[in-house]
Amino acid sequence: MKSHSLFRGLSAVLTLAGCIAVCGTAPRTASAAAVAGGENIVFPREAGVINIREVYGAKGDGVTDDTAAIQKAIDEEKGWNKTLYFPNGTYLVSGMMNVGDKAHSMDRFISFQGQSQAGVIIKLKDNCPGYQDANKTKIVLSLFTGGTGDAMHQYVRNLTVDVGKGNPGAVGLRFMTNNSGAMYDVTVRISDPERVGAIGLDLSCHQFGPGYIKNVTVIGFDRAVTTGSSFSMVLEHLTIEGQRKMGFHNSGANVTIRDLKSRNKVPAIVNDQRSITLTDATLNTEASSRKQKGFRSSCLRISPVRRLLSSGSSAWAKSGAVGKITMFSRTERTRC
Repeated sequence: MKSHSLFRGLSAVLTLAGCIAVCGTAPRTASAAAVAGGENIVFPREAGVINIREVYGAKGDGVTDDTAAIQKAIDEEKGWNKTLYFPNGTYLVSGMMNVGDKAHSMDRFISFQGQSQAGVIIKLKDNCPGYQDANKTKIVLSLFTGGTGDAMHQYVRNLTVDVGKGNPGAVGLRFMTNNSGAMYDVTVRISDPERVGAIGLDLSCHQFGPGYIKNVTVIGFDRAVTTGSSFSMVLEHLTIEGQRKMGFHNSGANVTIRDLKSRNKVPAIVNDQRSITLTDATLNTEASSRKQKGFRSSCLRISPVRRLLSSGSSAWAKSGAVGKITMFSRTERTRC
């Protein structure tokens, strides 16, 4: 059996630094053509990343079902601080890919790294069986489905998850990490013109965090982001657009969000309990929904802000006794 070591523990941390330092001069892992205007993340073969095409036979051609190849890579590489590398392409899938659900096990210590956010698309098949019931949701890519506080060192970077068309029960991405781990430069979206889907980014795993999420965009779904109980959760540069019921739904986490951008006809934030600290936010209410409240919260406290503009209904927040939203300077709510 393999044994953990200090060097194995540091390998994933040093991977990106190694790429930046030497990928221009050393032989590289196979990658696809760069996306115009986008990042182009490639690695030297000595970096130790696991190329999902070279090693596990995923095609990324938008036609072949890559579910089994990706799941096999997860099953064999999780627990060892390995990075699964996805060259640009569309990886068609037909079911959930899951790191695991067992506490104190190998179901952790894995990174998903794309060549570019716009160029790597993990796409659910249209009208996919198992995703047709909006009341019985099913995840596309999951980093954990159990409840634990030791799902350490989980990363998702530079890729897009697309739940396709005709999948009302789809949850795009469930992210979970503890102590170390992050998600950044990720898009979760729907191809369906009606934007029908359950949840974009699911952060509801019990005992989430500490964890960091940066430069994430969620387009469509009933809810853009949903949370559960957590140790702590920090998000920065989060964009949510075109949700059907609500934007950010907090149901049990202590959350800090910097630079939340919302363009919606529905509430940008619904805070059922615990607290949200919000700074530098721009919450745009579309002109066709002037009476829509920007927030729903069991309790609301507003710290001094530079500008807070409310269009439509003047009573744009509920007051209660459990949760609170605290907003700091440069937080704006405007009508487009």
